[in-house]
Amino acid sequence: MRVMAYKGAVAGVIAVAAVILIAGCTATTTPPPTKTTSRADPAPSATAPTGDASSPATVMFPTDCKALIAGLASATSFATTPLESPPRPAPTSALTPAIVKSGKSLLCIWRDPRADISGISIEFETVAPAAAATGLRALPAKGFTCAGVLSGQRCQKISTEPEHGTQVGDTYFVRGATGIRIQQTNVPTKGLLEDVVGRVF
Repeated sequence: MRVMAYKGAVAGVIAVAAVILIAGCTATTTPPPTKTTSRADPAPSATAPTGDASSPATVMFPTDCKALIAGLASATSFATTPLESPPRPAPTSALTPAIVKSGKSLLCIWRDPRADISGISIEFETVAPAAAATGLRALPAKGFTCAGVLSGQRCQKISTEPEHGTQVGDTYFVRGATGIRIQQTNVPTKGLLEDVVGRVF
């Protein structure tokens, strides 16, 4: 009887030890790595339009000739000259094939009726950029000098009118979908294109 009791006691001790051992050896799993999310960079703040030709909202297309040159120092040489009723359509130019018929346009002509050929005109047209670029590329063969200025393309020709010996200037400027042409005969100006572009873009 003592032997059986002893064996029972030993068995109980072994069972308890096994339970403790199993409990102590419970597998531990490595917790999954904490998912980290990098903080998104702050959204860039809105910047002012750069006047890119492709951004129509940046163009303040002129609608009034007097308002166009009002206060411009470069226009003092003709600001008081009478405005002439412009012909419609405007005379053919290098931009004519590029003009968007449904677009905006403005032609301003300042000419004193007492003068012979003296006068100046500023023309604005809505143009198809690719077609306008093609038109400008043909101008160097006609004596124009072209260069990239004012975020656009300018082509200019200065010559002398043979009969009267007066200076004649013909300037084209295209930026995006806006084409500008300034023609002037015996009307000197300085910085007119820059002033006009600054007022429009």
